[in-house]
Amino acid sequence: MASTSAAPIESRKRLWVQLSDKAGYPDHFQLTPMHIRTVMGALKLGGYRSAVQYMEVAKQEHIGLGHPWTEKLQQTYRAAKRSCMRGLGPAKQASALPMGRLAGFSSSEPMATSGPTSPARSTIISSWWMLRELEASRAKIEHLTFDHVNKTVTWLLPSSKTDVAALGASRKHSCACSALCPSLCPYHCVLAQVGDRPGHAPVFTDVEGYPPSKAGWANTFQSLAAALGLPVTFRNGARAFTGHSARATGAQFMAIKGIELWRIQIFGRWGSAVVLRYLREAPVEQLGQLAVEAGHADSLARARKELEELIAKGQAFLNAQQIAVPDPDWLQDCEASSSQTGAPIPAGAAPPRDFSARLVLNLSPGGKLHRCVTDLSDPRMALHPKHWRTSCAWPFARDCSSFSWVGKGALASVLGKAQPPSRQALEGKGLALVRAPLEDVRKVELVSKAFDPAFPRGWGPSNHLPVTDLEVELIHLRQQFAKRSRLLPVMEVFESKIFYSRAPGYNGPRYAQASDVNDGWLQRLLQCQQQGQLLPKKDAYLLVLDVIQQLKSEQTLGRIQVNPGQKLTVFGDIHGQYFDFMNMLSMAGMPNANSLFLFNGDFVDRGSWSVEVITMIYAMKMQNPNAVFMNRGNHEMLEANMIYGFAGEVGSKYDLDLFNLYSESFRNLPLLHLANNQILVVHAGIPGPRPRVWLPGQTHDPEDAVPVNLKACTLAEIATVDRYTELTPNSYKDAVDDAPRQEEKWETDTRMIIDFLWSDPRGGAGYGPSYRKSRGVFMFGPDVSEQFIRENNLKMVIRSHEVKADGYLQDHPSLMSVFSAPNYLDTGGNKGAFLQLTPGPGGDLQVTPTSYTAVPHPDLPPMYHQNYIAENHPHLTRQMRKKQVAQADDFGDSDFAGYQGPDEWEEVDAGASLNAR
Repeated sequence: MASTSAAPIESRKRLWVQLSDKAGYPDHFQLTPMHIRTVMGALKLGGYRSAVQYMEVAKQEHIGLGHPWTEKLQQTYRAAKRSCMRGLGPAKQASALPMGRLAGFSSSEPMATSGPTSPARSTIISSWWMLRELEASRAKIEHLTFDHVNKTVTWLLPSSKTDVAALGASRKHSCACSALCPSLCPYHCVLAQVGDRPGHAPVFTDVEGYPPSKAGWANTFQSLAAALGLPVTFRNGARAFTGHSARATGAQFMAIKGIELWRIQIFGRWGSAVVLRYLREAPVEQLGQLAVEAGHADSLARARKELEELIAKGQAFLNAQQIAVPDPDWLQDCEASSSQTGAPIPAGAAPPRDFSARLVLNLSPGGKLHRCVTDLSDPRMALHPKHWRTSCAWPFARDCSSFSWVGKGALASVLGKAQPPSRQALEGKGLALVRAPLEDVRKVELVSKAFDPAFPRGWGPSNHLPVTDLEVELIHLRQQFAKRSRLLPVMEVFESKIFYSRAPGYNGPRYAQASDVNDGWLQRLLQCQQQGQLLPKKDAYLLVLDVIQQLKSEQTLGRIQVNPGQKLTVFGDIHGQYFDFMNMLSMAGMPNANSLFLFNGDFVDRGSWSVEVITMIYAMKMQNPNAVFMNRGNHEMLEANMIYGFAGEVGSKYDLDLFNLYSESFRNLPLLHLANNQILVVHAGIPGPRPRVWLPGQTHDPEDAVPVNLKACTLAEIATVDRYTELTPNSYKDAVDDAPRQEEKWETDTRMIIDFLWSDPRGGAGYGPSYRKSRGVFMFGPDVSEQFIRENNLKMVIRSHEVKADGYLQDHPSLMSVFSAPNYLDTGGNKGAFLQLTPGPGGDLQVTPTSYTAVPHPDLPPMYHQNYIAENHPHLTRQMRKKQVAQADDFGDSDFAGYQGPDEWEEVDAGASLNAR
């Protein structure tokens, strides 16, 4: 149950119990028809608009206690519901204060207990920014940004109605002294309110210097109304001025001054329908004149001008990024359609021209995935949402329901309620393809190839695309990210991610396209990151987007040719140890046409400079895409990044939208590379047993083993693996069977991916259970390696994934491990290493290891940034600590002797410290 809903439910329970006691029903939730009629009648008499919700809570309690919900009770419930809803009329909203008359109050004394000092000025400020009482109490001076040259003040406000800590919506007011008296000017009122107090101080305080309480605000509004001679209650006795009165006051005042309704609704951040109700009784005397000034032709002309300016501003970027630009006739279509149908011009983008190849996901709790169809021959059909249809005839935009475009590998913008044309909406129409109220901007990232129309996977008669539990789980994960993240309004997202070119305090190289990167650029980036400077956010976004496009062109099993005079350097796990990474590059050199690099997974997590490491690797990739190669490791997975620091690091250094892009790039990474058809390089290990049967009670004893396969998995089979996926905890449990059976292709792919990312070699023959997971991951013996190498005509397999004392180890006669993070986690005491492969006289690749020790780094502990996720998004992560591992395995697997594998961690018990590591 969400925390935001728990309190109202408990409150309804308490009132139901009180009314039941008064009516003589001691068994409060053992309902009878008379019990229901009596309590619901009392609620109706009291004018409770939510009486049905009280009944629903009582019903759920009744059922939860094991009492039957009979047909007679259901009939009584329906009758009571109809009776309570009749004659209620529209809901009463918070009344507005006459803001112009508040200018006459100059007293600084509060008008209510725990209310704000300078009550009139505080109310004026809250009204200008349309604050709820909770937002006003939480506001701090550091949330304000002043521009004293232009006399403006910008306020960072919550972008979520249910989370006052989710700051992300900026709203700005300018000095209005030319039109209003100074005591009503938002700029000068805020200046006077702030004074010379420090940034951490609250904007509004009571007499003791504390933020005003919720009741203090509501009582202040009530007292101001009484002082102005206004009625303070409605006819039914309910109070007229509540904590939302400042929002109503601001909305009405701006409407009186001629501000268009849609602009007021956008400024209010949410509740556009409520804002409309605020204005029902507003004395908008200028409405007739406004209608003349805002006529259709004039409005369209201004919209055309704004759109043309925006397109001109962004044309260079759009051309480089291939983002959709409006068709030349788009505005003409818009004008003709509006004049013929009388329908309003949509505030969002028309469907893209490849609309028939798109899918749309209904974001309601019972949502389905639909194929979209529409008639594009008529511009009006493409333009107006009321004509948009899916193949099952669902008019998915007609009622402005929230939905999202989805297409393979794309980020889709969630579309929401239609608004009249605005600068932000036009911006979205031409440049960002966004159609949403400002507070409802969301990012939903594609998580599975199943969403690609090319993979229908059995369309049913209703033309709904099946969605697996895994896909739903990941979509909900993305939505939770968006809901709890600091969201930006459309304009701010647009400028900060696309056009914002300034980077205060940064003097390093800039990235706009791959051609920007050269040797000097890379050296400057290395130095800047060493000094604590990060690539600017805009550049980081562009870099990762370019890497995604590059990786999409590569194969699951990549192939590398190392010719005479060339060398291939293979790096193992780096784990965000940036300063050791720099030291390693100083020995290995930089990649070029004759010095090829292969990074064998686990670039990120654990170390606290993962962003710097991945930025450098990605930049080298874009400079030399045919000389720098990457394999995916188990720490290039969403599951691991949430727990072991990378998600938190990106969130704290940039934002979680960039982390979503990194996750998309990881899903496109190859899994293996084959050098000269001789040496296979993979992060963890080779394919597991077939059939993949889990033996209960199997131990790590080398004699207790699953025998080697009758036939090894071939490279041709490996090349067909669909690598675009994420693993979840259930993936490992489902990766083994209780009895032999025929696997489906997707199951085989998932199980091989687990082997490539998670398995380890062992000393005994055959396959045995892994130390890493309780089920689904195997270790493999030297006979397994020998069979796989022999039957695929290989010379050797190189893998990483495990700490080694010297940074490398010949685990099996033809299998070698390399680990490049020295003194792993600042406690391992191990060396790091890399391997260089060069063609010998006979053409065979020769392997030369190089070891090195750790270098000093700034005083920052491993996994420092895990706290960002644990504190801001605790539902998305688990608290982990290092697992105690024996100095030597009981059954002689010396690989683990004295060292801890990189994923030998365990979840902290409830109540244990987050920092127990």
